[in-house]
Amino acid sequence: MFRRALTAFLVLTLGVFAGCGKNEPIMPIGSVPYQAPPPAYYPQNPYPQGPGYQQPPYFQPQIPQNQPPAYYPFVPVDNYFRQNPQTQPFWGPMWNRWQSYSGQRGTNPYDFNKFWYDFCPQDWGQRGYGDLYRQFDDSFYWWATPQTQWDVNVDVNVFWAPYDGYSYGEFDDGCWDGCY
Repeated sequence: MFRRALTAFLVLTLGVFAGCGKNEPIMPIGSVPYQAPPPAYYPQNPYPQGPGYQQPPYFQPQIPQNQPPAYYPFVPVDNYFRQNPQTQPFWGPMWNRWQSYSGQRGTNPYDFNKFWYDFCPQDWGQRGYGDLYRQFDDSFYWWATPQTQWDVNVDVNVFWAPYDGYSYGEFDDGCWDGCY
């Protein structure tokens, strides 16, 4: 009886350890996963289609040419602002304000936690983008915390793959139904 129980325990234990680490690296608590968790919700395209209607942009995980790989946490925000005609003029000055803010505080300009949890609520709130901040926080960054450790060795396409094609159509500053 004891021998059977021991054998069963060993088989079960070996089975558990044999499956560990095959596809995913072991991460310390608080680290960013190899791939972002799927969106909490995935918006459908509620906008009319046809002539005269502009379809909302969709998320495409791509780091701009002038940015290093450490930029990957910023990509959903960057992608939205660059694709949206109403917010495109806001992105460059906002990025410059962030660069200045981080420089004054001795913070790495690619420290996404400082950007997202310290700078954005204040800066975006003052400029009327508080709702947009909450929408990003509830959709793309719902799983992140101020203690999240962002690994700089992540492939942006793999990391953001669950969000590839995510519609920005429900975000408040889009004008996707034909307004000009």
